[in-house]
Amino acid sequence: MIEVKIAGLLAGFSVFILLYTLKMAKRTNVKLSRFQMIRYDVEDDSEFLQKERELREMQRLYKADPAKKTLLLIAGMAFCGLVGYSLSGRLSFALVGSLVGFVVPAVWEKWQEEGQKRLLEMQFEQAVEQMAMVVKSGGSILSAVEKAALEAKPPLKKILELMAAQLKLNVPAAQVFRWALERIPVPELEMMVVVSSLQQAGMAVNMAAALGRIQEGIRERRAFREQVSAITAEGRLAGKVVSVLPFLVIGFIRKAAPQFVEPLFTTAWGIALLILSIAMIIGGSIWMNKIMQIET
Repeated sequence: MIEVKIAGLLAGFSVFILLYTLKMAKRTNVKLSRFQMIRYDVEDDSEFLQKERELREMQRLYKADPAKKTLLLIAGMAFCGLVGYSLSGRLSFALVGSLVGFVVPAVWEKWQEEGQKRLLEMQFEQAVEQMAMVVKSGGSILSAVEKAALEAKPPLKKILELMAAQLKLNVPAAQVFRWALERIPVPELEMMVVVSSLQQAGMAVNMAAALGRIQEGIRERRAFREQVSAITAEGRLAGKVVSVLPFLVIGFIRKAAPQFVEPLFTTAWGIALLILSIAMIIGGSIWMNKIMQIET
């Protein structure tokens, strides 16, 4: 009877924490701390300093803030502990299962990081198209970046605004694009560094053609990534099903005929086999994900 009450309390607490965490996680309260400006002697440039302050006031782009990370940790521990108790019916396994919740913040940050990288890549593809149009019409690279910054949306908007501010301060375009390359996950941006360096050296280069090639490269990589994702979708789904199915079977058998799974949690051999099985499931899942991943 006491264990039933404890299970009910754990279930209610887990649901409350999970809902509250999802509510807090949806807040777009990010900080671009990794977007640190290269220091220039521009103390008198109010426009540049204002844009830098705006960038610093934003939360980090790829990292969860401490409050959100704490909520994710509590929710992960509560959920994993509830799953452990549901499968075994023992508080000791619930406590062991709750330790798995420590990886939830890291998984969340990794997922957020990948999503933000894809968003920046997609936004930069659109920005490059606008920049190419301005350059083709006879505009300078400064006017092209300003036009792209005017039409862009966060988080790329702040980066383009800071690039335009640096160009206004007569910072070499090659240095500006090298600064952007460290913040925008687009390998093709290295081409702009080379082209700007050649142009700065006095060589005649086709800036519009370079921008068009960058846009083409981004589109080709995105198309290839989508094609790979479609081809490997069945394998990835099968891996997830195979990873979750053993736990669902154990939970079903425990409710239908608990005497058949009781030795799995009460005997030394059963616990050893359980640990070995979980390790093999995790290892197999990681191995399958590695197989399905293709560098693009």
